Amino acid sequence: MSLILLSLVMFLLEFVSSAQYPLINKNNYMYLAPEGNSNKVDISNPWRFNFIDTTGLIKHWGYEGEEHSVTTEDGYIISIYHIVPKQNNSPPVLIMHGLLANSESFLARGEKDLPILLTEAGYDVWVGNFRGNNNGKRHVNMTSDNEDFWKFSFHELGIYDLPAFVDYILDRSSFSKMTIIAHSLANAATLVMTSTKPEYNDKINLFVGLAPYVFAVNFPPGPLAEPLLRSAVVSIAFESFDF
Repeated sequence: MSLILLSLVMFLLEFVSSAQYPLINKNNYMYLAPEGNSNKVDISNPWRFNFIDTTGLIKHWGYEGEEHSVTTEDGYIISIYHIVPKQNNSPPVLIMHGLLANSESFLARGEKDLPILLTEAGYDVWVGNFRGNNNGKRHVNMTSDNEDFWKFSFHELGIYDLPAFVDYILDRSSFSKMTIIAHSLANAATLVMTSTKPEYNDKINLFVGLAPYVFAVNFPPGPLAEPLLRSAVVSIAFESFDF
């Protein structure tokens, strides 16, 4: 078991460490090349890259991006990102990520990415984050080093994070309803919101569930199965590494 955990730690350290190279797009995927020279792209180890934030990715693909800080009812300050639409009166859509992901996850391939496709189709696109990832580690009166910061589950994502995002976006839109596109864990959070806060059903005109996750059943047995299902382990991963 200790060997497995050591291997996991080494993998994550490799994942977040590399030299500072500019972003290069090659074959519709992101790589980092020395001095921006795409001919020097080394794809033999796809894990060696540095993170570029969501605004940087939006601009990299040729669009205007904005970072907005949203404060939840329980004090978490979370960054959500806006792709400025090309036309007025564009219907708003919020895209939310799954477990151990973030807003950057949706912007890795440029014109094939869902936020870019929706922007080109005339939507007002917002890409959100949940508390705990690299874009959601702020709070009004404590830091992410505080143990109490990590005392949350997908329930809080649904009763605090998503409602704050919906209200924030609609307050800045001419529309009274919006679309939510959720991946994996975000589906559970959306269902929590719409069931515990039914008034938000009137603010959503369409809910799209991608790989919807609600209950963890039929999980394959193994030494890592139980720890991966424990929120404490997930919180430690979020706290230790900037995913």
